[in-house]
Amino acid sequence: MNQVQTNTINGLKAARANVTFTIAENGPMKANCSNVREPKLQTGTVYVDAPSFPTITIGPKGGVVVWVRSYPEGNGKTAFDAAVVADVLLAKQTARDNGKKTVAIAVPDPFANVPADVNSTKPTNAKK
Repeated sequence: MNQVQTNTINGLKAARANVTFTIAENGPMKANCSNVREPKLQTGTVYVDAPSFPTITIGPKGGVVVWVRSYPEGNGKTAFDAAVVADVLLAKQTARDNGKKTVAIAVPDPFANVPADVNSTKPTNAKK
C-alpha cells in the first residue's frame, strides 16, 4: 500500500470514525452479495471492507470505486464522497431490488362462470 492509498483510507476512517474498516491488498475478504458487482483483482489495489458496506477499492493513485450499481458524481460529489456513505447507498440499492421482486397473486378469472354460449343468456328484446 502506497502513501496515496494510505491517505485516502485515513480520510475515509476520519469521515466515518464509528465504522471499523478492514483493509486487504489481496482481494476483498467478504463474499459479495449477488446485488453487488464483483471487483476485479488488480495489482496494487487496496480493498476496504466494513459491516453493511459494499467493497470499496482504492487504486494505486488513490482513485476510489464503490461497488454498488450507481452513485451520484459531479456537482462537487466524488467517488470518495460516495465511499463515505456507501452503507446508505447499498441499503437504497437493496431496497430498490426488493421492491422490484413481484409476488404472484392468485386472481380469480372473471370469465370463469360465463356460459360457453354467451348469446343464449342475453335478454331478448325482439319485437314481432
